Amino acid sequence: MGVEGHFLQGPPSVPWWTIEDETRSMMAEIVGAREDEVVCMNSLTVNLHLLLAAFYRPTPERFKILIEPNAFPSDEYAVQSCAKHHGYDPDVAIVRGDAGAIGDDVAVVLISAVQYYTGEFFDVRAVAARARARGAVAGFDLAHAVGNVELHLHDDDVDFAVWCSYKYLNAGPGGLAGAFVHSRHDVEAMDGALRGWWGNARSSRFEMRPTFDPQPGVAGLQLSNPPTIPMLALRDALQIHVKVGMPKIRAKSRELTARLETLLRQALGDNFAMLTPEDPNKRGAQLSLLFEPPDFDVDAIHDHLRKHHIFVDVRRPNVIRVAPAPLYNTLDDIQTFVSRLEE
Repeated sequence: MGVEGHFLQGPPSVPWWTIEDETRSMMAEIVGAREDEVVCMNSLTVNLHLLLAAFYRPTPERFKILIEPNAFPSDEYAVQSCAKHHGYDPDVAIVRGDAGAIGDDVAVVLISAVQYYTGEFFDVRAVAARARARGAVAGFDLAHAVGNVELHLHDDDVDFAVWCSYKYLNAGPGGLAGAFVHSRHDVEAMDGALRGWWGNARSSRFEMRPTFDPQPGVAGLQLSNPPTIPMLALRDALQIHVKVGMPKIRAKSRELTARLETLLRQALGDNFAMLTPEDPNKRGAQLSLLFEPPDFDVDAIHDHLRKHHIFVDVRRPNVIRVAPAPLYNTLDDIQTFVSRLEE
């Protein structure tokens, strides 16, 4: 069965060796890409390492990696290890700043589309254009963006992107991640690209040749069999998003966060600060609320909300992240949350 499962025929069976096709097409629609620019595989940081290996080709004049300040730690660890792998001191090779800090010595830019801590939605097209103008590769972490905001990776001329599926895509813990490489890049010619048998062309994959025959595009960066159960869970989750459509999801999200912000200000006044931009065009579903101790204990707030089956995220020492999910949260849920928080 371990081998024969690849070639199962007829419903309800799904052949393993083409199981990613339907998922890829739906994911491409959600991130605004061509189908051949997207693949679902691995986890986010694994995919980030794969794409850094392919795209980070340092020279003595251009060897730095720019990353946003206060990036998610896994992104930090990945770029640090990438710099070390190429013999560079991370303290020298890594620059922390926004797109304005992209200099002529920057080889790769890695910025989150939606910042995990503040919830700010960055201008992906502007960052990509700035990087391209300075001769750098533009890469994005979409962990908090995919399924949350509308994305147009192909039209925005993004070089590469990575994301997970267990947040706004609702594919479950350990859900398969995704990767994007723009079609203008010749992935087959990238000397640094890492290879595995699942990236081999389907026509010769099971012939067990010693010579690698790559699939075109990002699909050629696949390493091993996609896990069938997580792939099916992701497929079912994506079907919901595609059926509803990202424009409707985004519109509902704007409505929920606008109501949440209004009620919070009415109920709490100056007793909190919002780290997330007030402009709805510069944020997604997340509002990051800052509470100043000793008047407020975020752990106590978290525990109180949890007792009432309201789940938020605490970022110590004093931030609570609230993210109404537009697929299932309602305006009544917003009112309930604020009422419980006010208690």
